[in-house]
Amino acid sequence: MLRIAICDDDKKDIEYMEEIISESGMDKNEVYFHEYGSGEDLLMHIKELPSCDLLILDMQMGEMDGHETAAAFRKVFPKTTLVFWSGVCRPTDESFKATPFRYLFKNYSKEMMIQEMQAVVREVKSKQTVPYIIGNYYYNTVRFEPDDILYIEIIVLAVLFIRIRKK
Repeated sequence: MLRIAICDDDKKDIEYMEEIISESGMDKNEVYFHEYGSGEDLLMHIKELPSCDLLILDMQMGEMDGHETAAAFRKVFPKTTLVFWSGVCRPTDESFKATPFRYLFKNYSKEMMIQEMQAVVREVKSKQTVPYIIGNYYYNTVRFEPDDILYIEIIVLAVLFIRIRKK
């Protein structure tokens, strides 16, 4: 199950984006949408999100704009795929400090928006397949994700068998 947060002050834009995502290769049964009407609303409820795979963030909202919201969001979810979405704001140097995957404009045609969102969907799905390392410990097989490993140490034990002759 993928968790997608959409933060926009226009409910119609949120509904439109959910439709675009559904038409871009995301099965509605594998997606759970979280909707937020402002940056403040998103940040007020951020602790309730167990995880977030994708954040689509409007750049121009009430008191807190997209830049401020993205900076605060990144402190909680640093690896989430972030997409800025704007009707009038152009990207600035500050926009890229939050490392967005895409910067989309609301005036894109539906076909263009679907094409861009397909790239976003591929990115989100690629992050779902986490590589892992398998090892054996006595008679058990263990599996670790690379992020869970602090260090690896190899200890080689040499067992020396000495045979003593009886006289």
